[in-house]
Amino acid sequence: MENSVPPNNRANGTRKLRSLEDEDAPIFEAGKTVNPFDTDTDRVDGNVPWVIEFRIANGFGMVQKQLTEQMIVGRGSGSGAPTIDLTPFRAAEKGVSRRHAIIMARKKFLSIRDLNSTNGTFLNGLRLMPDQDVPLEHGDKLRFGKLDVEVVFSVVPPDKMATADAVKTDVLTPLPGGSGKHILILENDQEVANVYQFVLQESGYRVTMVNDPTEAAAAYVKDTPDAVVMDLRIKRIPATSSDGLEVLRLLNDRSKRLGLNTPFIVASHENEADIQQRAKDAGAALFLPKPLRVDELVMRLGVLLKNEDK
Repeated sequence: MENSVPPNNRANGTRKLRSLEDEDAPIFEAGKTVNPFDTDTDRVDGNVPWVIEFRIANGFGMVQKQLTEQMIVGRGSGSGAPTIDLTPFRAAEKGVSRRHAIIMARKKFLSIRDLNSTNGTFLNGLRLMPDQDVPLEHGDKLRFGKLDVEVVFSVVPPDKMATADAVKTDVLTPLPGGSGKHILILENDQEVANVYQFVLQESGYRVTMVNDPTEAAAAYVKDTPDAVVMDLRIKRIPATSSDGLEVLRLLNDRSKRLGLNTPFIVASHENEADIQQRAKDAGAALFLPKPLRVDELVMRLGVLLKNEDK
């Protein structure tokens, strides 16, 4: 049964799953389609950033990765270790194979494939057919054997997840080429910060990165930025949105005392309406919910800075 999927069904990008309860159940369409998988035009560009989180069920931990074109999920150490190693999360006990599944980054989507694992890969409660590519999306629930993981996208490439209120380039024009302006990034997740730095530097900005509130305050005084990009979860244990709001207020007050009007951009997974309002009350000029498209960040930042220059 596992080899009965017609090639054209695989190529059209439709999710192909089988029932968790019955491994011999026929394959059915889960109703979600994406661009074709097996075309050279959709292969990922080496500079296209994808940053995802694997949030282990029951708060047992998290794995965050900036994706390369192909990443093996499994367990092990040494030269044969998988790219995403689930060993610290009792992977062997929970039936995770050494090479359990593979995640592949494309220009506009991710896909996952079960590598004929012993105990199976499950997506939102349904079992994947081995060796079949299936689209992977923000918020999906995966199970590797008996290890449950939530997939959370933090940063996505251009054109991946356009927001309804995305900036229209024919109406608003950003500051061209960054113009060497200084951007301070306060981001707890190093992989995300690295993508921000790369994208902004490529756009002509000068970037300083910090992941600690004390460092952020010192950096702000030492070399006052033209704008700040920050998350609400900063380097405290446990990190909370209230910590980030406190830091935002502190930096905004410092900006005002210096007679400046520094624009603060908040980018966060915590994007409920009340959190967004509290961030704006604390001084945020703009709130961008994660998953965050990197082109939208560059566009919005450029528009803010251009308006500040008027």
